[in-house]
Amino acid sequence: MKRFLLSVCAVLVFAVAPSSAANSKTEYQTVMLAFDAGDHAGALHLLETMDTSRLNDSQVAYLNLVWAKIQLKSGYKNRALANFTEYLNSSGVPALSDTEKSWGYRGQAECYLALGQYALGLKAIDKAIALESARRSIFIKARIQFNLGDFEDVVSLLDEGTPKKASYWNLKGLAQIEMSRFPNAIKTLEQATTFDNPPAYVWNNLATAFLRLDALDYAQDWKTSTVGLRRALDALDKAVELGSTKAKATRVKAEEALAKRSQ
Repeated sequence: MKRFLLSVCAVLVFAVAPSSAANSKTEYQTVMLAFDAGDHAGALHLLETMDTSRLNDSQVAYLNLVWAKIQLKSGYKNRALANFTEYLNSSGVPALSDTEKSWGYRGQAECYLALGQYALGLKAIDKAIALESARRSIFIKARIQFNLGDFEDVVSLLDEGTPKKASYWNLKGLAQIEMSRFPNAIKTLEQATTFDNPPAYVWNNLATAFLRLDALDYAQDWKTSTVGLRRALDALDKAVELGSTKAKATRVKAEEALAKRSQ
């Protein structure tokens, strides 16, 4: 817990009188509400000033978990990993449910993923899934396996019960592209674009699938139409509208290919 209180994060310093022990439980609830609402600056401010002497072990463990999550989101991967580990090793953890314990292992896995330590990440996420097979944990495992090059496993993990989130379908489509299953990738990525406000990278990846399929078909002389190129350009237009500079460069090359094909 000492590391938790002494950890330093880049935030504004507020001049506030030390909290009394009597208010520690109320502050604990305020921290959790602020974190859940996405007010990380507010949660950090309270974490740095609150008195934890009246909190039980489980509540102290939760605060370490919140601290670690904020650190990870702020890019402090090694600090976050240390606090997720402290959360799992703290005296309050035995009183937590399997779901609550899985949060710690999932946090470790995300840290290892961000650090590029994929084998360690896979071990951590498997522990999380063994405790609770949450969709979020499944997605993190799929991301790790993608980075390990296990594309078939990625598709298998995301084949069943994939939620209506563009990020999930995008990852599945990328794995299919890596395996040169371009028609499947197109179908998957088109599905990803049907959800609310799909990000530019989804449209970019859809364009990539169209371009790869078009190049394969053209090289094998199965067809010489411009349908694939035109559909790729449509997807790139969407990405450009969302501010993608990568799409602009790709679009220039696709237009050049279309012009040559049309001659």
